[in-house]
Amino acid sequence: MINLAISRYTKDISSYIYKEIEKDLDRKEKSFLIVPEQYTLQSDIDFIDHVKFSTLMDAKVLSFNSLSQFIIDKVGKSPQESLSNKGKIMLLTKILAEVNDDLELFKNAYRNVDFVEDISMLISNIKDYNFDEDFFASIEKADLDPILKIKFREVKIIYQAYIKATQSYYEDSEDKIAYVTSRLADCDFLQGTNFYFDKFDSMSDLRLDFLRGLLSLGCKVTLGLCFDGAYFRNPNEHNLSIYDEARTFIRRLREISNLNIISLEENKQRDDDIGHLLDNFESYNPKVYPYKTENIFILQSTSTSSEVENVALMIRKNIENGKRYRDFSIIMTDEEEYKNQLIRIFDRYNIPIFLDQSRKMADNHIIKSFMAALRIVLYDFKKEDVLAFVRSGLYDFGENSYEKTISFQNYLENRKIKNTMLLNDKYFSLDYDFYKNDTDLLSLKERELEEVNLIRKKLIDLVSPLYDLSKTRTSAKDFGTEIFRLFDRDGFKKAIDSYQEVLKENGDLSYVEENEQMWDKFMNILDQMVGVLGDSPTSFGHVFRLIEAALENTNVGIIPPTKDHLLLTDFSRDRVTDTKYKIILGMNDVFFPTSAKDDFLISKIEKDKLKKEDIDLKIYEIKEDDRQLLNLQRMISSSEKIYFSFSLSNKENVAINKSVTLIDLMKTFKDLKPIDLSVLDMADKKYSKDMTARSAMDKLWKMMRKEKVSDGDKNLAKNFIEYSKLDGTYKILKRGLVYSNDKKDLKEENRQGLYSKNRWNVSEMETYSKCPYKYFMAYGIKPYEKEDYDVDFLEIGNIVHSNIENFSKKIKDMNLETMTEEDLEKLIYEDFEKALEKNLDKTRRQDSKNKYILGKIFDNTRQNSKQILKQISQGDFAIDGLEERFAKNGLYPEVYVDDENYLEGRIDRLDRYQDYVRIIDYKTGGKEIRIYNIINGLDLQLVVYMISAKHKKTKDGLEELMPVGAFYLPLKDELVNIKDQYSKDLVAASFEDKFKMEGLIVKINDQVIEMMDRDFSKKSQVFALRRGNENIFTEEENQILEDYVKDLIANNIKEIKGGKISLRPMRYGDSSYECANCAYRGICKIDYTIDQDRFRELDRTKKIDDLKGKKDD
Repeated sequence: MINLAISRYTKDISSYIYKEIEKDLDRKEKSFLIVPEQYTLQSDIDFIDHVKFSTLMDAKVLSFNSLSQFIIDKVGKSPQESLSNKGKIMLLTKILAEVNDDLELFKNAYRNVDFVEDISMLISNIKDYNFDEDFFASIEKADLDPILKIKFREVKIIYQAYIKATQSYYEDSEDKIAYVTSRLADCDFLQGTNFYFDKFDSMSDLRLDFLRGLLSLGCKVTLGLCFDGAYFRNPNEHNLSIYDEARTFIRRLREISNLNIISLEENKQRDDDIGHLLDNFESYNPKVYPYKTENIFILQSTSTSSEVENVALMIRKNIENGKRYRDFSIIMTDEEEYKNQLIRIFDRYNIPIFLDQSRKMADNHIIKSFMAALRIVLYDFKKEDVLAFVRSGLYDFGENSYEKTISFQNYLENRKIKNTMLLNDKYFSLDYDFYKNDTDLLSLKERELEEVNLIRKKLIDLVSPLYDLSKTRTSAKDFGTEIFRLFDRDGFKKAIDSYQEVLKENGDLSYVEENEQMWDKFMNILDQMVGVLGDSPTSFGHVFRLIEAALENTNVGIIPPTKDHLLLTDFSRDRVTDTKYKIILGMNDVFFPTSAKDDFLISKIEKDKLKKEDIDLKIYEIKEDDRQLLNLQRMISSSEKIYFSFSLSNKENVAINKSVTLIDLMKTFKDLKPIDLSVLDMADKKYSKDMTARSAMDKLWKMMRKEKVSDGDKNLAKNFIEYSKLDGTYKILKRGLVYSNDKKDLKEENRQGLYSKNRWNVSEMETYSKCPYKYFMAYGIKPYEKEDYDVDFLEIGNIVHSNIENFSKKIKDMNLETMTEEDLEKLIYEDFEKALEKNLDKTRRQDSKNKYILGKIFDNTRQNSKQILKQISQGDFAIDGLEERFAKNGLYPEVYVDDENYLEGRIDRLDRYQDYVRIIDYKTGGKEIRIYNIINGLDLQLVVYMISAKHKKTKDGLEELMPVGAFYLPLKDELVNIKDQYSKDLVAASFEDKFKMEGLIVKINDQVIEMMDRDFSKKSQVFALRRGNENIFTEEENQILEDYVKDLIANNIKEIKGGKISLRPMRYGDSSYECANCAYRGICKIDYTIDQDRFRELDRTKKIDDLKGKKDD
């Protein structure tokens, strides 16, 4: 006879069992309480709370596994190694690899951790439910599709290989129970013992056989089962599918014994609204509750994020009013949607929480660091693994370890160092010849490289022994020993100790406790791995996969760190909390009830096919949605109050609907309406420091803007200011209220320190015109910018400039008419390497990507050089000077803009015909020059160059010259789209169009233009200008423009010396700003949404004629 205690109230079942055990112990009868593994600790605690102290020492609370071990210890057993779940996973991974050639559907599945876990569960089910040869034969005979039959054939192959591997060597938990069941007849010490089984929804055939054995031994067996007594008496009337599993369990119990049904609800019924909900739960025809609903609530929020915020606020309010955190629990319907939001927001509200979930070892930070180190070995120093390890903070790299690892990361990323490049010294050396002329930069690079090589050396020294071993095939023991040595280093121990101290200081005690378990558990996995693989040679990759699989399938149970905490759980947990107040988050149709996911091995469609063929896969009888509804019913039964919360949108702001469960609930309780939490009054907001602060700040802003506020709002703002003085935040609050992104003028001592000079350059002036604050950063503060290993535009420009300069010097005095193509190629190539050495260090020159880019630059330079020759031959001008300085010690005089301040610089090329001078500035991209840009202070370069070129220093004094033009020569090789049929002439014409010069021409007479380009009146092959263009102007207009530019620059310098660093960036159009690609945007903190009035508009209407009026004034 089996005693079966049934009730909808799981707490009542447990209380009944505890009292029965207490009676047994008072009669000096032996009693065992058997619960599922996950309930052992909580059941121990509950048992202590419910029985007399005198009986405690005689009671045993065990799981099936620990009960089996208890009996084995008594009866004895041949020595076999116990196979834990992680050991089983590793063994199956090994087996799958060994039988891989015999598999089709599951070929290479040993690499998939999820598959290995699923096959492990299936094997447990096969053993639990005694599936034998007849079972597999029935599938072969059944009318099933070939794929499904192949699946089970391969499952059989894997299962038989597993049995063969474990036989005589290992025993898993199913073997242990089977053995104990077979020996029960010899267990005289158990005769007359009382066995109580609580919190089981069902039992496998293997465990039912154990119960049968206990009955045969004369033991008293009592089970508790969550089951509705009314449904038991009349299942057709109530027809609740949530009890289908329990009903099947009862049927199977009756197959082994008669049942004595003990209904615990007959003498105890709730007559409140929650009792009414239980009586009508999931009923097809629920009765309407005739009274006011007082203990059931529906909460509505606008989004899942606000839903969590509102619940946090509600809990804070209840705590302030005398409740305890331990009185509450929150049940998530969807962990992915809510878990991280709950942790983040509840931390902000200072609500202590305990997440009722075991954590995977693979997710532990220390284990992640260990595995990153092993991946470095396995994947030949893959950059992502190297950086994951060095940035983990769990290996001590010495003093200032954090800063050093940042430098190391930047070095690797900037220089594109990956994999075994890390082992090659040539990528970690300094090109002293390149930096020898800049001692400050050389010193900086030496310090950086010293830090980088320190990290690199420690890392290589750490993993080298295992890395060398990984290139061989050896025993698992050898690999395990070397892995142990790797992690048994002081560098790990010191860093982990420091990490633990930080966690303790932050109050993260659950993680401290978890981390303390990691070493022993990891070593246990190594031991299991060595045991599974034995002494046969294996590869490091195989060892790694076994360790990885074990970590994915090993959970760490955590004891709550405080007595008073709020419990977070979800519907996937069988364990139901008994807290007074339960809040269920996410009562939306997309979250609850959750649709059952297909098993990895066998889909729902395939299960239905098997069922149709009368093949009983007993383990698949449980429906996930029914299990969730049953858990919900249990939660309701143990609640004093229950809150159902839903939102109108998810975290991606997609609209979602409330669950059908809530719709049914509102039909049963007509007065139950959702409480809209989207608008909260101050009475509720006061329980949230954040919300109070936001509300008070809103009132303060209104008061500062002279807006009308109520006396109550004024008092709130005043009290908030006083409170901020007490908690030390007043200064921050004050700064926030008066915050402005205005950049104050520099103080006198700072101005003197930065700008005590009188010598300037044109680029400085153009930068100041674009944005005064950008000038301050670029030429005043000069912050160190992160280097890019790839060749950038500036370097390309420098390389091209250098090469073209050298080329131009060589052709200056040559007879161009006699130059052949071969001569030209030789001239260009001779100086290209010198240009590279001047602008790039050795390692960057040798980088494969940079080599490709530099090859394109060379092709570009060759094309440029040909165009330069052609353009020179089109006119009377010849090259007169290259890279000439206009400066105090230059060939051309400096350009004074007032009595003190002057400009210096370098002109790329000056061409001359008689006393006429043409100025050429090389640009590696296309650049157009517009008069309005000059007037707005942007393109000042060519005008300044023409001013400087009016005189040339000679041994006899200053020679007067006549600048007649200044031009940008584009150095590029792009092609326009050629729509017509391709031809060599079209390609050549396209290049010529791209190389036409933009610039300014001073029309002294009609002949001067013809001197620069004989074909100007027809179709110019030199200039992208036409007669009548505004860039062609008279001598008078040129003088006006020069005077204007000097005055503009003089004013800029005056403002710079005056300490002006205002945030006034140029705006070029509706969506074009100087800030778009500014390197200092993160420093200036400009905000497009509130700083629109700071932009200075580019005035495109400005012309030289506008300046004439100013000169007349």
